[in-house]
Amino acid sequence: MSRLTRKEMKRDEVIETMGSVVEYTRRHVRGLVWGAVAVIVLIAIAAGVFVWRGAQGSKADQLLADAMAAGSEAEAPDAEQLSEVVERFPGSRAAAAARLMLARRAAADGDAETARQMWQRVARDRVGTALGLQAQVNLYELDRQQGRHAELIAELRAALDRDRPELPRDQLLYQLALTLEGSGATDEARETYQRLLDEHPESSLRATAQSRVDRLPGGTALG
Repeated sequence: MSRLTRKEMKRDEVIETMGSVVEYTRRHVRGLVWGAVAVIVLIAIAAGVFVWRGAQGSKADQLLADAMAAGSEAEAPDAEQLSEVVERFPGSRAAAAARLMLARRAAADGDAETARQMWQRVARDRVGTALGLQAQVNLYELDRQQGRHAELIAELRAALDRDRPELPRDQLLYQLALTLEGSGATDEARETYQRLLDEHPESSLRATAQSRVDRLPGGTALG
C-alpha cells in the first residue's frame, strides 16, 4: 500500500490552513462529525485541483459539482445526486468524495453503522490520498464517540510502531493524543502532543496540537 506523496501532503497542508473556510462551514452546517467539515474543502479541492482524465472522470466531476451546487450555505449537498455519483461512477475520486459527504449525513442522522461502512470503503480504496486520510480520521473520531478509547489507543500505538505506517506519523500522534485526552489520560495526552511538536516541527497540525496541550491541566507546551 502506498503512502501519502509529498504532493498529496501539500494538499493536506492546504486543507489544514483553510481555517476560515472550515469555521464558516462549522457555523452553518449542523451535526458534523469532528473533522468532517474539511470534507467540503476536500471536495472543492478535488473539483478544482485534481486532474481527472477521460470522459467518465469528467462526467463524475461534473455530477459532483452539480451536487455541491444544489446545497445552500445552511444545507449539505443534494443526497440524491451524491448517491448518483456513487452508483454511476463507483470507482472514481468523485464517488469517494461523495461517500464522505453521504457518510457525514448518515452520522448526523444517527446512523453510525452506515457512516462507518462508507468511511471504511473510502479509507480502503483511497489509501495514500487526502480523501483516504480524511475517511480514516473520521473513523477515529467515530470510535471515540462510541467510547472505543482503549481499542483505538492500542491500534494507534501499533500503527506508530510500524516502519512505514499508512498514515503520516504526525497525524497518528495527534489522533493518539486526542484519544488519550478523551479517555482521561491527560498526562499521556500532553506527552503525546509534545512529542508531535518536538518530532514534527513543520507539521500542519502543530498549531492545533499546541493549543490543545496548552488547555490541558498542568502545563504549557514546550517549543
